Amino acid sequence: MRRRYYLPITVVALAGAVDAFFAQKTGGSLRRALREAGKRVGNHSQEGNVAFCSTLLLAGACVVLYVYENYGEQVRARLGMNDRYRLPFDENLALDLMALPIALLALAMMILAGHSGATLAWKTAGSVTPTVGQ
Repeated sequence: MRRRYYLPITVVALAGAVDAFFAQKTGGSLRRALREAGKRVGNHSQEGNVAFCSTLLLAGACVVLYVYENYGEQVRARLGMNDRYRLPFDENLALDLMALPIALLALAMMILAGHSGATLAWKTAGSVTPTVGQ
């Protein structure tokens, strides 16, 4: 059953990393508009950078999990390592447990960055004129 969900989870993690990248790139115009209006940006920029890095790390971990699940045995067979380097417990469980803190970090940083961005947007609603195309 676990094998069925690796591909959708990997696709969602990659989409999240792409979305975080675009959010990071478009955040520069918000920062400039806020500074021109004399407002403080706070920690939103740093939180956004950490959120992007953590989602990128999560996407990489999901790709590794997907590739290992689908092609791990084939690679072991080609290299003649079917019985070597086996852990005394389920390897997939070990990999999932290693990916869990990365997923929790990415989730926490996305929540923090989203909250600080929403706070900035609602604080400055009406005091900043959006500039299109800059």
